[in-house]
Amino acid sequence: MPFGLSNAAQIFQRFINKVLHGLDFCYAYIDDILVALTSKKEHEEHLRQLFSRLDAYGIRINPAKCVFGAKEIKFLGYLVSEQGTKPLPEKIEAIKSFTKPTNANKKLSAAQKKYSPYDRELLAIYTAVKHYRHILEGRTFTIYTDHKLLIFAFNQDPLRSSPRQARYLEYIGQFSTDIRYIKGKDNMVADMLSRVEAIHKAIDLETLAQKQEKNSEIKEILTANNGLLLNQMPIPGSTTKIYCDTVAPITRPYVFRSLRWQAFQSLHGLAHPGIKASAKLVMQRYVWPHI
Repeated sequence: MPFGLSNAAQIFQRFINKVLHGLDFCYAYIDDILVALTSKKEHEEHLRQLFSRLDAYGIRINPAKCVFGAKEIKFLGYLVSEQGTKPLPEKIEAIKSFTKPTNANKKLSAAQKKYSPYDRELLAIYTAVKHYRHILEGRTFTIYTDHKLLIFAFNQDPLRSSPRQARYLEYIGQFSTDIRYIKGKDNMVADMLSRVEAIHKAIDLETLAQKQEKNSEIKEILTANNGLLLNQMPIPGSTTKIYCDTVAPITRPYVFRSLRWQAFQSLHGLAHPGIKASAKLVMQRYVWPHI
């Protein structure tokens, strides 16, 4: 069979299944064959039958790649033994050595534990939006919840909401009012192990504004005719002003060379997108000439 065919693995699997038909003590996955045993004598007999069958079909094996008479063996990412199968130690090392989070857990207070399911789900959305505000500002996004009543939160009479609910909804509504229902069984749990690495912090706008005042790049941009229109804009909730491009629909702060790597890491580290997607994320959030 020529190498590189897209269906080569499937064809060979059907072939090896035919070769081993009737040998119930064998399990094959493409070119790997596992032979079960209960004793050394039985193992020898099983191997004779297997070798005879392989020889009948003209199949040769490489003894250097074979393991005989082992009490346990690595097979398809598992350690197989008389006790059954279990994950390989190196595969679960990430879990065993995982550092317990010290600053990312959000525990409910004594009062919050008494909230109704509706209020706890609303609290979760409010907390998430507030925590990721620096990422969500100026973006269109959808909030998914497995608590169906929440999809009507922005359509109900405000007078029916408690003061706390009204406060939460007012804050969430500044960013998105698009809340949609998703069944619990379809709600994909986040893969935490793929995000064990340290999360890169976003650039603090107050710090950026202070460094802008001391950086010569800003002066060069202000005097250059390059299509950018930089104006000092107040940072929300602060009296500090920061240079931003006001030509584009979304106001974006100018980030100079020494902070561009941090800006890139804070966005690229969220989901590790490709080159074009990463560049698009950066351009949506910051002014980065010639990215």
